[in-house]
Amino acid sequence: MKFEVCILGSGSAVPTRTRTPTAQIINIQENYLLADCAEGTQLQLRNQGIKLQRIDAVFITHLHGDHFYGLPGLISTLHLLGRTKPLLIVGPPGLEKIVMPMVDITGSNLRYQLSFKSTQNKEKECVYENKRIQVFSFPLLHKIATTGYLFAEKQKPRQYLPEVGAFYGIPKFWIDRIKAGEDYIDDEGLRVDNSKLTKDPLKAKSYAFCTDTAYYPEMVNNIMGVNLIYHESSFLEEDRKRADQTKHSTASDAAKIAKMAKANKLVLGHFSARYKDVSRFEEEAKEIFKNVQLAKDGLILKV
Repeated sequence: MKFEVCILGSGSAVPTRTRTPTAQIINIQENYLLADCAEGTQLQLRNQGIKLQRIDAVFITHLHGDHFYGLPGLISTLHLLGRTKPLLIVGPPGLEKIVMPMVDITGSNLRYQLSFKSTQNKEKECVYENKRIQVFSFPLLHKIATTGYLFAEKQKPRQYLPEVGAFYGIPKFWIDRIKAGEDYIDDEGLRVDNSKLTKDPLKAKSYAFCTDTAYYPEMVNNIMGVNLIYHESSFLEEDRKRADQTKHSTASDAAKIAKMAKANKLVLGHFSARYKDVSRFEEEAKEIFKNVQLAKDGLILKV
């Protein structure tokens, strides 16, 4: 089943000609989730051929402009496009009070239901869930209250082996119970172990979105074993002083987090506009964690 991340914006606060500020669209089994919504997000979605109406929910990390200034425009455009499906926006306290006056002042009477859910940055919390997926917020360490997000598939049931079930004459109404892990017991009390009737399902996958943050090892327990982690790397170690002042990370910081979390792969992004050659970020990170890729606008990653 599809689990992809499209990087819409890979830069930091100041846009460049090749990098826009932070936004990503995550597609998990045709659930489209928007992580952050900087200026230009609508245009980037169009450039990637992603229909705006497909977005099921929006997740905002914190109240710095390069992570949510595109939100009022997106809300308005969805209205103009005739959206009727409800939209949930998850983000820090105060987001609704900032965004809704900008929507209301235009006189827009939204055609769709818009709701807000506030996060907290004290502990990990499930903030979104349906039959197939869960999204968790978890605290990061930045100048203001900030959360990362863990996008995760729910663990699938065990895979039923129909040819074995047919051999034992198992009725159809038993199959869901067997997938849930039960042994089969027939009318005469004969038991068939579940291990004979099923095999292990594919392991559920997960993606961690970690921006903006200083080096923060405390986050690791919240993302342990993640398949893919996007971690901000605004600076190189040569600019450690600036990273510490602004509570951002270096490429080395991001690599340390990925290594501690036992992640399969690390993607670096949120590069400061001061760097013309970002290849050095990859070099720095690979000294600590080998499976590293640099984000760029339009990059599509399979989880």
